[in-house]
Amino acid sequence: MKKISIMLLVLLSIVISGCGSKVLGEPKSAYKPVYVDKVHESELAFVKASSKLGFWSVDGKRIVNATRLLFGNGADSVKVKEGKHSFRLQYKKTTISLGSAYYKKGHEYLVDYVEYDKKIHYWVKDLNTNEIIVGKEIKDDEEM
Repeated sequence: MKKISIMLLVLLSIVISGCGSKVLGEPKSAYKPVYVDKVHESELAFVKASSKLGFWSVDGKRIVNATRLLFGNGADSVKVKEGKHSFRLQYKKTTISLGSAYYKKGHEYLVDYVEYDKKIHYWVKDLNTNEIIVGKEIKDDEEM
């Protein structure tokens, strides 16, 4: 009986400690972008999504087919011409709407996130300047 009580106590502590854990986005090692605008490569901004995120809409226009959406396989990156753009992404079964921001040609951007207690906090970082252009970056050791 004493062993069962100890095992239940250990199991309960594992469950409780796992409830408040963070899930951090991770950049992928390779990307296959969807070219939204058909202009010369030098005129484009490259916007990448962290792992488990997928683009499905740019400026209100769907960029992936319904089958990919159904299985949660949005595009992992997009290339867009310089200017203001808004994006819709999917994380698991949750849709994320990124507000409009200005994307500069020749720059690379990363849409990153932290999931904590079933809430998703996201931001867009210009990888050329390290500036956050949408949202507020949450570091690994920061509280949300």
